[in-house]
Amino acid sequence: MKKILNLVLACKDGHYADIDRAARETWVTKCPDNVITIFMYGGGSGIFWDEKDSFYVNRKESLDICPYKTLSAYETFLDSDFDYIFRCNSTGYFDLNLVSEFVENKPTENFYCGCHGELNGIDFASGSGYFLSKDLVEQIVKNKEVLYNYGMPGWCDDVMIGKFVTQTLGVQIDPSAKRIDLDPNDIPDDLDMSFYHYRILNKGDANALYRIHELKCKNQ
Repeated sequence: MKKILNLVLACKDGHYADIDRAARETWVTKCPDNVITIFMYGGGSGIFWDEKDSFYVNRKESLDICPYKTLSAYETFLDSDFDYIFRCNSTGYFDLNLVSEFVENKPTENFYCGCHGELNGIDFASGSGYFLSKDLVEQIVKNKEVLYNYGMPGWCDDVMIGKFVTQTLGVQIDPSAKRIDLDPNDIPDDLDMSFYHYRILNKGDANALYRIHELKCKNQ
């Protein structure tokens, strides 16, 4: 099976603390052996991995440090054994078994996949959940200063990645991503189980993660 490094953009401040806890108690518990999940946080005393499931950068939590979290993690884990990085957010629910199945027939080079977004003429895969093959991660790390020099706001970290991958490397977004967007107050009993990514609107909701997990467990 192909190996996936699942890097989760996360935060322990405010209402995100409840979401972080919910993620760890729900979808993260159903992780196949070929997927390693690591949460990325700010507020560390340095840039380090705790050798378990948490990675820290030495900047105060804010949207502005999203590129720093992501690129620091890409650089730190570049020499790890993986075929793809799946970079997602703690506010979503992810069926990691379906994530694993999804990439089995995908190429291991020049693979950039996620739900399409566009900003100021830049095509990008949504930061709510996108895949990068290892060769693309290597190019991103090698050229990280180029990406930082784009001067985009921190919340545009996915746009920054998209600009480099699509415009500089010439790799287009694979359109096969399977995501559904859900109102946290309206999770249906007959929720479609075929998606690997359930994006929770309105900045996420811990109760929605528990609700989706309950439905997933009933149907698997």
